Amino acid sequence: MKPLVLFSDVRKFDSGYEETTYLITNTNGKDLIISAKLWNIIKYFDGKRDLVEISIILRRDEKINITISDLERIIEQLLKPNGLCLNNATIPPPKKNKSFLFSIIIWHARTVEIMAKPLSFLFKDPWFILLFFISLIISSTFFLLISVRQIWDINIQLMAPLYFYFFIFFGGFWHEIGHASACLAAGAKPGGVGVGFYLLLPSFYIDLKDTWKLSRKDRIKVDLGGISFTLLLDLVLIIIFLITSSNVITLFLLLNKIILIFNFLPFLKTDGYWVITDLLGVVNLHKRIKRKLLNVLSAEKKKEELRLGKLEETGFNIYLFSFLFFLIPFTWFLLGRVYFFLISYPDVVLREIKSIVSSLRPFNFSQLISSIVLILNLFLIQFFIIFNIVRLLKLNNSKRQ
Repeated sequence: MKPLVLFSDVRKFDSGYEETTYLITNTNGKDLIISAKLWNIIKYFDGKRDLVEISIILRRDEKINITISDLERIIEQLLKPNGLCLNNATIPPPKKNKSFLFSIIIWHARTVEIMAKPLSFLFKDPWFILLFFISLIISSTFFLLISVRQIWDINIQLMAPLYFYFFIFFGGFWHEIGHASACLAAGAKPGGVGVGFYLLLPSFYIDLKDTWKLSRKDRIKVDLGGISFTLLLDLVLIIIFLITSSNVITLFLLLNKIILIFNFLPFLKTDGYWVITDLLGVVNLHKRIKRKLLNVLSAEKKKEELRLGKLEETGFNIYLFSFLFFLIPFTWFLLGRVYFFLISYPDVVLREIKSIVSSLRPFNFSQLISSIVLILNLFLIQFFIIFNIVRLLKLNNSKRQ
């Protein structure tokens, strides 16, 4: 066997690991982080040498003592699954983002770049620091002073679902343009912007895989790009509210705060998670947590192939304990909300159907639309709950077989 490694790019990766790491990209654009030692091995997989020759060269030139079975294991367990070896029958296509349901790209990379490029100057130092912290201070101060209760007049309540989807669409897209602008300012290319459902909520996302080639500092700036633009939108909404005192704008301010808080959370795969990821220089925090917990529970202790530096390891342990502290109450809350929804679902649907009937005589357009949208929301949420339960059961069965 004369293995051939197929890749479109390879470069040093700025990480928090003790050992030098490389970012290797296959011909389908999938990235893989590997150690310097592993790169020194697979760089000889050029399709001209067999495994015996490679083993001899590694001992002689790289001072790496490795057996034929070790080389075969690297090919079967690492290179083939990641589409990096010609011996694979077919190169696996890029995997869909499993965090999202029914995700679809709505703006392609070229369109996103055209819209984001004029705003990329905001991420040049010192403008980025000034923009971020001034917006954060003003936004937080205003939110503490304003009374949220005033938004719940009867008109806002009836039209809230429509306002919600309008703002989630606009605010979500604006947020992703912030990421794209920061990406361009750092010298990377943003991908397309898509929409899907994350944790049963409509959410936008953007392909930022090109940012892996950036330094950790620039990656953090890109991670904070969306939050920066959400804060900037907050300033605009505050100014409009001070001029108009509109309850609708107040509702938008509240929804914008929800977007901010949601994205600051470092335990779900939102912006806060990616900030911690790049701050520590760790690839896939959640998988590393899973491996560490399994290692603690297992009788046979395994060492991580890539060891973190002392400071990064301390930060990772703090994140691990914080994650576990968050996970238990969050899971309990989520299960409680799902149970409450399933129990109250029939009564709520029946009430809204009666509301639709009552809105016809006399005709009340706002009430009619609000009830229809609410019923559609309830059906959508129920569908996603059932869909996720079925998906988990299928996944569990496939693992057992």
